[in-house]
Amino acid sequence: MKKVIVLIAALLAALFIVGCASKPPAGPTAAELLSSAKGNAPPGALVGQATSKGNAEQSAVLQIVRGLQYIASEMIDEQTAGGRLTSSVAADFKSNVNSALTRVAIDAVKVESGAGSDMNYAVYALERGEALKVINKVTNAAKEVVAAGNFNTNNFDAAFAKAAAREWKN
Repeated sequence: MKKVIVLIAALLAALFIVGCASKPPAGPTAAELLSSAKGNAPPGALVGQATSKGNAEQSAVLQIVRGLQYIASEMIDEQTAGGRLTSSVAADFKSNVNSALTRVAIDAVKVESGAGSDMNYAVYALERGEALKVINKVTNAAKEVVAAGNFNTNNFDAAFAKAAAREWKN
């Protein structure tokens, strides 16, 4: 009986060792792939990046929307501080702009996406010119709703540079 138990234990140990040895090595993680993919984005672009078990591409584009909301907010705050917009008009205007940004089609360029050993990853970029088009579109639409007729996009470049320098990721 003792010999049978030892024999079974030896067989189980051999199966365990063979099973562990036959597993393929794990590939790079999504975070590692994401790190190298960011370097492929156009310089000076607004970059959205995400890792996710689900749809990383959608999450990366949402990060660009957050960047655009930041740009619009910076522009509105600067014009409020300069006395061109009252604080109540600015608050309504900002709310309308942010709402419009969640609905507008954004023509972001896919830099890279794929799957790492642990989850999916994606990097999208929005160039300055495309970002300006989106900001103009949503601010013009919001001006029709809110009495912010004297809002302009003269300070877009400074706000875009700040947003492009930040990391927009989930």
